Formats: sequence, structure tokens, C-alpha cells
Amino acid sequence: MTQEKKIAERWTCRRKSRRVFSWSLNLTPMMDVMFNLLIFFIVTASFTLPEGVLEARLPRTIGVSSEARAVPVVPIRIYLEPASGGQVSVIRVSTSLKGDASSLNLAKDFEDLYRLLMSLKDRPGIDENTPVIIAAKPEVVWDQVVNAYNAAIRAKYKSVVFAGY
Repeated sequence: MTQEKKIAERWTCRRKSRRVFSWSLNLTPMMDVMFNLLIFFIVTASFTLPEGVLEARLPRTIGVSSEARAVPVVPIRIYLEPASGGQVSVIRVSTSLKGDASSLNLAKDFEDLYRLLMSLKDRPGIDENTPVIIAAKPEVVWDQVVNAYNAAIRAKYKSVVFAGY
């Protein structure tokens, strides 16, 4: 046998005799602890929702108060349309949701509009807090829109607004 073969045999023998060590982590105890914690949290958890979560703010008084007033259902609408020949605009007043001619009151001038607005306060559900909406066509002179506004303010209405027509 040659010298090279002897060295090669020794080398392979040494390699076979070596033990290969591998490091491994034992996860069994950690899994046991995790399952015990999971069971503990499931058993102690509360999955029911409490009843009556929504708060209701009820009045402190019992029964109907003596200051009960009717709630205005429909605002007062004043429609202004241009008149021919520089005359006062055509003034229509409505206090209903219907847009037909039976629900419209016609006023001759702004003094008549003031009287009409004052007489509307005698109706149930209409008071000074009822909104008044002034709707004017674009062709109406601005002075007449201001006169309608002044008539509503003079009749002591607090909420007067303008709208397109």
C-alpha cells in the first residue's frame, strides 16, 4: 500500500468516528404552558354584552308640562312675482305644503302682507318662531323683496330667510 492510500484510509476513519451533534429545542413544555394559559383566559373571559348600554336622557319632570305648545309643521312662504308697469309685485302667502291655488292667500300690498302675517299668528301651530321663507323671482325689484322682509320683521317673526323661486 502506498503512503497516499494509508493517509486516505486514516482520514475516512476519522471522519466516520466523529459524532455529529445537532442542537434542538424541546418545545413540549412551552406548548403545555401556552395551552394552560389559553384555557385559563377562555374560562375567565366574559363574552356577554351588558344590557342597557344606550343612555336615554329623559326629562326630569313627570307628565306633560303646562308650557306645552303646538309645534309648527309648515313654514310660512311668501312668493313674490313681478308686476307689469312698475306696480307692486304680486304677493302670495302660503301656509301649507300644497302648492295649489286654494292654499295661497293674495295680498294687495306690503301693508296688507303685514296684516295677513299678524292674523296668521292666531292659527294653531304658528307663532313668532315659525320660519318665514321669502321666495322671489329674479325679475322682482329688490326694494319689494326688502319690503316683504320688513313686513315679516314688523309682524315680530324671528326666523326670516330668502329662497329662490
